[in-house]
Amino acid sequence: MRIINLWNNEIGDEGAIIATKNVRGKEVEEINLGDNKIGDKGVIGAVENLESTSVERISLGNNKITDEGAIGAAKNIRGTNLEELSLGYNKITNKGAVTIVEYCRGTKMKKLNLSFNRGITDEGAVEIAENIEGTHLEEIDLRQDKPIGVLTQELLKKQCPHIKWIF
Repeated sequence: MRIINLWNNEIGDEGAIIATKNVRGKEVEEINLGDNKIGDKGVIGAVENLESTSVERISLGNNKITDEGAIGAAKNIRGTNLEELSLGYNKITNKGAVTIVEYCRGTKMKKLNLSFNRGITDEGAVEIAENIEGTHLEEIDLRQDKPIGVLTQELLKKQCPHIKWIF
């Protein structure tokens, strides 16, 4: 089993923690926990459980994750093999987004999806770019309901030309 897809099963925090706890010692590369009513406790526990596992990609989009969960999960990224983290369609603001990028330093993280969160602004996008150095990030999805401004997009592309920015 290489992929675990539990999308849209309303498993909540406890289900996310149990699902990720059970991947230890198994050849799982990807876990989709999107649209499951997972909150801060669930995302923190889920990422913590991925320490020393083979999981490279986790999707936690369309849940109830706030800055508290993003920051708590970020603190656990370094012990994982994650290369892709999808946190789109949650309630993350600049603070949580920037913290995630800061904690990507020293990890294998290549792709970060922060699309359609409710509080990532131009200022947050600039701060994200200022914290990319020392990471292996190659792609960052920052599409938002209120799009990142054109001038900010150009600044980010110039400041970090090695990043594939998705606006």
